Amino acid sequence: MEYFKLKYSTNYDIVGKCFPQSQECENSISINDPLYLCNNEIPLSEHIYIPNLLMENNAKFTDLISSSVIKYPIISEKIHEIITNFNHNLVNFHKTKVKKKSFEKDVFMISNKTKGFELIDISNAEIHLLEKFKFSKILNFSNFEDLEYATKTVQYPNTIAIMKYSISKNYNQDILYVENIHPEGGAYFFTYRLKEAIKNAGCTGIEFEPIEFG
Repeated sequence: MEYFKLKYSTNYDIVGKCFPQSQECENSISINDPLYLCNNEIPLSEHIYIPNLLMENNAKFTDLISSSVIKYPIISEKIHEIITNFNHNLVNFHKTKVKKKSFEKDVFMISNKTKGFELIDISNAEIHLLEKFKFSKILNFSNFEDLEYATKTVQYPNTIAIMKYSISKNYNQDILYVENIHPEGGAYFFTYRLKEAIKNAGCTGIEFEPIEFG
């Protein structure tokens, strides 16, 4: 099945003369609160606290918003409505807001339910250990549980990077996530039909890189 990797637009004509578009946030609770987003791992609770994003003065509002505050994709109500009309059982949506002096808009944060390692054909994947961001050695795993355990034991600045990969079977899902994909550190993937629906709706700030899974 053909999938496309989600990419953020860096075109200043589209996103404004600032990237990421949001570099600050507005909080109503302490960042040390156990419910605060950055203190939690997936799968995220429905009661998780997500800060409001503050847009930079030179940034434009788009349907996909880049942020240095939140690592998860932030999408407009328009994209949210499109995705929910497709198969999306592997992700959750969390409502929050994007604010600027001239406007305030409701948006959604996408979060994955798992790290996505179960989607990978482990036997055909090429997985590297990077030490201080440089290649150290190739790692071999017999199952996705071992890979997930290894990612928890490797400490920054070292990391595990999935360089080459394929999906082990058809999950019949239009949006997928796999963590530790190089070089992003994790990536969301959309089917061709979902990509086309988003493009045909004229959504802004979003690009797609073709990826062919086995």
